[in-house]
Amino acid sequence: MAPANGLPNNLTSFVGRERDIVDIQRLLTTTRLLTLTGVGGIGKTRLALQVAASLHDSFPDGVVFVALAAIPNAQLVITTIASVLGIREHGDRPILDRLQEELRTKQMLLVLDNFEQVLDAAPQIAALLTATSRLKALVTSRAALRISGEQVCPVLPLALPAIDKATEPANALQYAGVRLFALRAQALRPDFVLNSANLSAIIEICQRLDGIPLAIELAAARIKLLPPSALLARLEQRLPLLTSKMRNIPVRHQTLHNTIAWSYDLLTADEQQLFRRLAVFVGGFSLEAAEMVACRDDCASMLDGLESLINNSLLLQEEVAGESRFHMLETVREFALERLNESGEALRIQQRHTRFFLELVESSETELRSVNQQTWADFLTIEHDNLRAVLRRALSAGDRETALQLGGALWYFWWFRSHLREGRAWLEEALIHEERNTMSDVGIALDRQVNQDSSPANQRSMWRARALHGVGIMVWSQGDFAAAQAIHEECLALRQAIADKHGIAKSTYSLALVAEHGGDYPTAAALYKQSLAQYRVLGDKYGVALSFRGLGSAARRRGDYPNARVSCQESLTLMRELGDTLGIATALACVGITAMQQGEYAEAQRLLLESLRLSQLIGNQHRITETLEGLACIAMALGHAARAAQLFGATESFHKIQGAVLPPSDQATLKPRIDAARNRLGDAAFAAAWAAGEAMSLEEAITLAREELPASTPQAGSKQPATTAVASDLTDREREVLRLLTAGLSNNAIAQQLCISVFTVQSHLRSIYGKLGVASRSAAVRYAFEHALVTSDTLQ
Repeated sequence: MAPANGLPNNLTSFVGRERDIVDIQRLLTTTRLLTLTGVGGIGKTRLALQVAASLHDSFPDGVVFVALAAIPNAQLVITTIASVLGIREHGDRPILDRLQEELRTKQMLLVLDNFEQVLDAAPQIAALLTATSRLKALVTSRAALRISGEQVCPVLPLALPAIDKATEPANALQYAGVRLFALRAQALRPDFVLNSANLSAIIEICQRLDGIPLAIELAAARIKLLPPSALLARLEQRLPLLTSKMRNIPVRHQTLHNTIAWSYDLLTADEQQLFRRLAVFVGGFSLEAAEMVACRDDCASMLDGLESLINNSLLLQEEVAGESRFHMLETVREFALERLNESGEALRIQQRHTRFFLELVESSETELRSVNQQTWADFLTIEHDNLRAVLRRALSAGDRETALQLGGALWYFWWFRSHLREGRAWLEEALIHEERNTMSDVGIALDRQVNQDSSPANQRSMWRARALHGVGIMVWSQGDFAAAQAIHEECLALRQAIADKHGIAKSTYSLALVAEHGGDYPTAAALYKQSLAQYRVLGDKYGVALSFRGLGSAARRRGDYPNARVSCQESLTLMRELGDTLGIATALACVGITAMQQGEYAEAQRLLLESLRLSQLIGNQHRITETLEGLACIAMALGHAARAAQLFGATESFHKIQGAVLPPSDQATLKPRIDAARNRLGDAAFAAAWAAGEAMSLEEAITLAREELPASTPQAGSKQPATTAVASDLTDREREVLRLLTAGLSNNAIAQQLCISVFTVQSHLRSIYGKLGVASRSAAVRYAFEHALVTSDTLQ
């Protein structure tokens, strides 16, 4: 047998996958057949070669690489392995027997590359391994071999940063996907540099390409002609752009299109049809959705089809909220969409997709106000990309009914999960589109004063009113009260015209909200009383609870605290009976803020912390932010200026992110407390604390707000030194790190300022936390302010 000590040489560097290499090395110590699976271009071969090279010394009889991509049928696999090993056929004896005999005692690693098109040879590989004792096989394949003893290891896309997380090139280059793009671009253009100007475009390019190494390399090859921003703009259609003219690249890898086609051609006709149809889903789909949209009339074989697509790495499966969910990488989905459009059944599948999600979403507004609201909010969040696809398709096709119906049903979800800008944009586009495509549908409804719910004009008027209502709430949340009032008045008139009693009550309540936040408390109170009466007649307990909360809020704003607490408490009782978690959290906050304004700080803090817990449970960022503001006010009232300043800075940042605007009355309430914190800390220390808050994530701000307030705090204007033990324990470098930390700098910014590594900064922070007896950045900042470890002078 010929010596087996060589592996193919690669002319380009291997990037990333350090953790994968370690994991595969570990798996090969306990299994004799390890299969690396993944979509075409994911880097299975390069990874296998890298692992094989690293293990060369562990196999005294060598490491053998066997390329199977060009093998036309499974019968030639064993012959090909034997040929690579220099083992020839002898007489009538089967070559498998010869191979088993030669390898019986060999301690060798076989690397079998591109096994997917010769899967019928899997039993022969099993027989070969069974007849030997120390032989191991590392296989690359888009589908598992599915034989006894096989260990499957999926190869995932390269790691990528989120655009908002990687603000600096040095951070971004820690991610293998970005590093691969930069290295391949530099190979073609030596003057190419990853910098702050092109960073976000390159990260988005890599994200659009799903972190697939082949796709990233093909995109980087275009850098000679296209700068990153232009390359990104052309990636709407990925596959035609991603081609290579390198002569030493296999044909199936010269375009990403050919790479995916290689897998597609291995499917049966039924599997190809299912694959094409599943492309209609954006962002993934459930088993139920696949059955309703993508299967034939008989769905009995669909599970087998899904399993095959997963096995061929064309479909990915994960568990979300305890249920199986499936999705395609976007580059794969684009190929599938091409095949769907060519099939002539795209319109029919799109209509099924639209119908499925319309039926689900129609009940969401009610469910989002029930005990199931968290489940439904999470469900709609998971399906948000599909819902966007339905909306965009409806608007593009001029289907105004679908756009209004879906948008009007989704407005509460958009508000609930703080998608204010997006929700408003969708609804406004649907309304404008409806006006542009309707001669006088709404006018007909108004003129006839129709009362039959089933009439087409009446139905369209209800959809339009619901969309108007949603836009009005978005505009109100964004602080444009004059526009919100006009929208809700239009909505009310439309609902009155069609005698929609529930809608009339909703519009009355919404106009009360606008009046309250605009500072017109008498009008607000009158409208809240009117909506309360309307909801009582309708027997709508939720509406009654809303109206009581509104009455309480308006009373609190005009200083009538006793009546405010009574009304808010009534709302809280009703919301608890309904099981509406957001309603409970909002009512708790209403009672808590009233208690704070009455000077009952301990009770107010208890109520607000419970509101915060519930708001976090359901993921309502708007309610979380407003509750944090209340807790900041309590912190300031109790003399904890540093915490208050950090929380005020954090909440202002969150409002901007969410696109929400505080009403003037709330701004007037917060201003004296913010001014008090500034006076207490001094301008520089206050600015640093505010900046530290602005840099916090929502989770960090919640953690800070929940931390128990210290029993005492320095008096205003005092500059108490730190305790002798702490002052002497901190090194000069640690003091410098702490100073920059309190100035709001990130770890990376601190590292650049001090010309040290980020790792060293992290080490200093761990030491600082230990010496101060704290567990987080925010706690260290607060400790530094309250114990005068930093002063206004040191922050200059």
